[in-house]
Amino acid sequence: MNKGTKDIHVTIFWLNAASVIIGYGLITYVGNLLLPINKIIKSLFLAIGLLLLLRDFYFTPSRFQKKNSYWALIYILIMSSLFANNLSFALSRIITLVAPLSYIFLFFAYLQSKYQKEQIGWQLSSSFQLIYGIPILMFIVFERQFGATDLKSVQAFYRNHYGWSSIIFLLTSTDILLNYKIPRWRFWLTIVFIPAALYILFASGSRSSWLSFVLTGGIFLFRSQRLPIWSKPLLIGLTLIPLVYFLGDPNSALYQRWQKTQRQIELREEASDRLLWANAAFREFEREPTLWLTGRGLFDYKGLINQSGFHNSYYEVMFGTGILVFCSFLYLFLLRPAYFYFRYYSKYFLTFFPLVIIPFFESNLTGGQFLFFPWFSYMMYYGMNPVKKESKRRTTPTQIVKTN
Repeated sequence: MNKGTKDIHVTIFWLNAASVIIGYGLITYVGNLLLPINKIIKSLFLAIGLLLLLRDFYFTPSRFQKKNSYWALIYILIMSSLFANNLSFALSRIITLVAPLSYIFLFFAYLQSKYQKEQIGWQLSSSFQLIYGIPILMFIVFERQFGATDLKSVQAFYRNHYGWSSIIFLLTSTDILLNYKIPRWRFWLTIVFIPAALYILFASGSRSSWLSFVLTGGIFLFRSQRLPIWSKPLLIGLTLIPLVYFLGDPNSALYQRWQKTQRQIELREEASDRLLWANAAFREFEREPTLWLTGRGLFDYKGLINQSGFHNSYYEVMFGTGILVFCSFLYLFLLRPAYFYFRYYSKYFLTFFPLVIIPFFESNLTGGQFLFFPWFSYMMYYGMNPVKKESKRRTTPTQIVKTN
């Protein structure tokens, strides 16, 4: 990508993803008063993005148009709602999945037609670092709870949102620092924000973020090729300093969550609501085996213990659409990306585990959810075959220079 290149489609994509995070912060801070306005703004950005992509790209020849498996999944997801007990409600909810997911498909079709894989990686790392740096900035400006080992009282975002933001910011920042040349101001700003993000990560109480952090450490040690091997244990050792500090405080989020995890392992359903909800759905499917083929209808929770859902994105698809559609979804957005990631992309990029682990503990299937855009965007990116249709002049991420 040439220095200083501006791309309206990339800008609109950034606005779509950023409006979700900004909306979460505003609604958390001032209440649901701004909820209708926030929905209108997000819908407007999404509509603009779709219309521009349809005008400038979709009706022109592209190699992505041959990838019918993604569009077939969209069709099947829509049809799955016909099995819902509350059809009108299911259809209204599924639009919030299908519309933004179609937008991401089109956006990646456009990116693939214009940029190389390394440049697309830059667009994702740069965009999501800035977007998920917003909660870090809000914490520094408004919360100012440095010194507290448990974020029990927060205003701008919920504690889980801080945890998810911090792990995404830390990993995208590392990807940028290791792979790309960036302006000096951005380099030093990133360096300043990293300790704050690391502190927020440990104090947030987000176990899914902690698990992602630990697993990423293995990738950093054994797969990443961007640093000399001797420096890796040193950097990991530095992150263990705050870990020891948090574990030494019995009132810390880390200590309390560890105790809660042990209770949930021992008591299972009695201590874990998510496990209780999932087992209730399993028992329903055992009573009616045909549901394994048809599903009960995506986003249809009638008759379930928890009427708001499973709080698990994978269960949402499996119980909502049936095992066949679930396997297709799993292949496109977990198995195929994981295969290419561990085989190739993990040599350069660390941003992976949060995007497949956190959806297991929260529903991120609709466009307004906290991790919807990075989850599906990165899975589309890692799902790209890294050696297919490669140009004769091979490039590495460090050759992509961005100075503006």
